[in-house]
Amino acid sequence: MVDRERVTKAAEALRNYRRTDEEKYFEELLCCYGPLIKKLTRNLYYLEREDCEQELSTALYIAAKRIVSMKNDSQCTAYLTRALRYAFYKLYQQSTVAKRIQERKIVFEMTNNTENGKSEIDETLFRVELEEQLAKISEKQAEILREIVLGYCDQEIADNLHCSRQYVNRVKKRLSPDKW
Repeated sequence: MVDRERVTKAAEALRNYRRTDEEKYFEELLCCYGPLIKKLTRNLYYLEREDCEQELSTALYIAAKRIVSMKNDSQCTAYLTRALRYAFYKLYQQSTVAKRIQERKIVFEMTNNTENGKSEIDETLFRVELEEQLAKISEKQAEILREIVLGYCDQEIADNLHCSRQYVNRVKKRLSPDKW
């Protein structure tokens, strides 16, 4: 019964907003979808919460403007919910990229320490040689190499890059420094 009331309230707010284009009705609609927006935002760990809420609110606004048929309350709310979930998936992909960037920064900071006795010349020569080798391989192989450097195991790399563990293993053998 409570769900049915929420669906009816959201559909009514949507109808009023579409009919009058007044901001107060969109705010009512936003109040109806506020709990879902907050729930989805909590799952986006590596992005700013306020930015995510704003993006999802914008997605709700666009969906409310684009909806064609408002005859059935359940269909209206299902359409708006799907629009929010689609926007969430796009934000989740951005969050995953932000997570990878953060992990790489940490690894880079850890490996950027030259206090272990290596000279800057040795480091520079290694980087030049590495860049030459990276230029010779495909983008997928370069991504595998990056994941290896980040410390992922073969199965994690395969899962992250949607390829087989055997392929990752073959690439590792092909890219081993003794073959340079």
